Amino acid sequence: MQARSLQASRYAPRTPAQNAAITREQRLKEDKDKARRLLARLQWKAESLAVSYTRALEISHNPNVLSEGRYIFINNVTAEHAENMFKVDFFEFYTLLERYLTLCLSIFGITISGTAPPMNINALRLITNPEAMKHKLQSTHQFHANLLDALDDPTNPLQPALGHQDIRIQLGLAKDYRNRWKDVDEKSRDAWDEEDERKKLVRLEDLGLGDMVRVILVGCEQALGIVFDKTEGRAANGYGDFGVIEMDDAPLEYMGDAMELD
Repeated sequence: MQARSLQASRYAPRTPAQNAAITREQRLKEDKDKARRLLARLQWKAESLAVSYTRALEISHNPNVLSEGRYIFINNVTAEHAENMFKVDFFEFYTLLERYLTLCLSIFGITISGTAPPMNINALRLITNPEAMKHKLQSTHQFHANLLDALDDPTNPLQPALGHQDIRIQLGLAKDYRNRWKDVDEKSRDAWDEEDERKKLVRLEDLGLGDMVRVILVGCEQALGIVFDKTEGRAANGYGDFGVIEMDDAPLEYMGDAMELD
């Protein structure tokens, strides 16, 4: 009787299986909180992106608006520069979006790989062989494609929220813009033919930014609901860390300079 009471006590030593269960439960709770916070940050970033979009269009259509004193901290900005700054803002939004999606998938034990086909590439080869450089740059995009492919899997618990046609179309467009604009302030490193260059030319007026971001955020909100309905720990450990910050005192929502990312 006394032994049975001791086993029921909260002070009783736990078995390794019990410790593992508690750890998984605690990790799941922490990951759910991270997902909630990242979605809130993503929604805030979306509002900032909308303002950036409106500002870029306004400067593009009326460069004289800068002399009217409407903007406090920018002056002598060309229409091209304003458009480029919006594109960098869009890249940062998509970077945060990928971080959120990757975390949500990881909660269900889904790991996103950035692995590209094996190829022995040294620095000299990259300098002397443009085709090797092309292969290396394309390989860095494998993670982004794999992430969206994972959303198409009908066995993915998040597929109902993130894998249906409407949102996948918008996510695909967003990834396309992300890839086009990642080096918008530099000479294009992946424009090997005229077709690639032509595809980069997208008029801001033709983006349909409002509908795109609105559909994506609705899907992200639905995904969070699915995440919070999960009651068991993740099926696998780890996930493809994307934009992980090493500083101990940096908030989860912090994100490094997107222009330094591939």
